Amino acid sequence: MKKKITAVLTFILAAALLAAPALATDFTIKDYDLSFSLPDDWYVITPDTPDDDPIFTSINSDPDALRERMTNENIYVFAFKPNSPIVLYVTASEDEASRSVFTYTKYSEEELNELAIKTLDEMEAVDDMKTRTGYGVYMRNGIRYIVLCYWHFSNDDLIHYQEFRTIYNGKNVSVVMAGVEQKIQEENSDTQSYVVDHLRFTKTLKDPTAGVSGGEKGLANYALVIVCAVGLVGVLIWSLVDAAKKKKRAAAAAAEPDEKPDDSGGE
Repeated sequence: MKKKITAVLTFILAAALLAAPALATDFTIKDYDLSFSLPDDWYVITPDTPDDDPIFTSINSDPDALRERMTNENIYVFAFKPNSPIVLYVTASEDEASRSVFTYTKYSEEELNELAIKTLDEMEAVDDMKTRTGYGVYMRNGIRYIVLCYWHFSNDDLIHYQEFRTIYNGKNVSVVMAGVEQKIQEENSDTQSYVVDHLRFTKTLKDPTAGVSGGEKGLANYALVIVCAVGLVGVLIWSLVDAAKKKKRAAAAAAEPDEKPDDSGGE
């Protein structure tokens, strides 16, 4: 009996350990009201990581060079696993285009798929070393993402990128995983999904473009409505003025005496 109880307790403990989530480290980008988590077994470099941190030695990287890349590409978190050819990084930025779109949540899945295709077209046009391999749409925690998959030749190495990209509160945010495609698919895609699934904005700002569906198309529709309304008002005013003129002419005609023919005949 005692052995049975021990076996049951061992089974329950093992099941609990398997079901328990991995330990994670939370990150916040205050300038973008953004928070997310990364599993503890990933090494992380941020803009605040000091130059003498041993992590730079472990990846044989020059702190100044990596920090320059992070600045140029708006990378706030650069993460990697020991002895793995995979890196993951989170970027955040803001520009006129992101402010005009403000949020992907107002777009349908069909519109976001079209946007993903357009984005890949633009990427290939700018850099002929990039080649698309797929795209899609993903939604989690009320945030809609376009998913971009593409190859890129870098220093004669073929690198595969898998990017979850969104615009929220007028901010561009991307979670990117780069490395050997097979390794991304087999070992680390769950980590990227983990980051995306735990990504949240601490504030949801009011969309100043709300009600303007489809951006410029929406503005054009509003302009058309205004023109039609002005035209209808113009027609109504013209009709009233014309009716008033007709009424005035009719009244004037009624007030004039009838002219009788001259029957005097004269001489």
